[in-house]
Amino acid sequence: MNKAMKSLLRIVFVILLLFSQTLLFAEHDFHVSSSVNWYTGTLELHISQSTRLIGQNPASAATTATRAIHNAMPVFMLNALLELRVDSHRFVRDIARNDPGILRKIERLAETAEAKPARISSTLDIVTVPYSLQLFPGLTELLIRHHHPSPLEQFFQWQGIGEFTGLVIYAADPLPVRGESDRGRQTFALLQPSLLLRIFDSNLTVVVEPNRMNPDRLIHWGGAAYTTSFDETPYIHRIGTNPLRVSAQEIFGIHYTDLVLNDQARNILLYSEQNRRILQEGRILIILSDQTIVETLHDSGQTHMAR
Repeated sequence: MNKAMKSLLRIVFVILLLFSQTLLFAEHDFHVSSSVNWYTGTLELHISQSTRLIGQNPASAATTATRAIHNAMPVFMLNALLELRVDSHRFVRDIARNDPGILRKIERLAETAEAKPARISSTLDIVTVPYSLQLFPGLTELLIRHHHPSPLEQFFQWQGIGEFTGLVIYAADPLPVRGESDRGRQTFALLQPSLLLRIFDSNLTVVVEPNRMNPDRLIHWGGAAYTTSFDETPYIHRIGTNPLRVSAQEIFGIHYTDLVLNDQARNILLYSEQNRRILQEGRILIILSDQTIVETLHDSGQTHMAR
């Protein structure tokens, strides 16, 4: 079987799996919204259903609607997981398309989402159930494939600056996008958070990338933590009490997920074993714009499941 045929079969497999699951709920109409909170590392899902067509008294109708929502949740959570940005060029769906085995594992992960108490509208005709799913380590352990990191580059010229415990990168403002312009004018954009990331120097030489990072740390907390605050207290366990603080110079990558640092920062980070450990273990905190810290993945309005 040639590669083109294998690729086609993988795509057909994913489509058939999702379509067959949605058919299970053919008689129900749902409103579904999903978002990823990069501050907490959680995928959040809200599923609502009207009780008007159920034809029971309000209490019984609410119970019936809640049960239908719980039954449908794994399908909607799976769809949301597939829309997550992994790195600068891949979404989870791209990985699942090439590996049906991983798709099945992601499907099982979707079933583990935590349900919050159901809410009933003041008019007693809409039931909403919120769900949340931690992305670390549940999802990342399915995506990280390497067992031993490749070595980082080393910079041997003495820097005259001590060792650090972590790295804090300010990237909350629109940044120049390396290699992009619009009618001769430099393109600016906001950094987009992702499960994994790369950091480059001014020559676009890789400073760190996922396969050069400790896989256990990547699974545990991803490539970097994201925040909108200058308060580093919640992250001391990750970046320590003496982090190197720098500003991003540019962003890079198809989906604007990767950062370009100045060469002085690169030199400091690659000079000593202690500072290289910061990169290897993902002891990185990125300060984002409040426009990107919570990302809407899907808001369906009313979702009419296929009849």
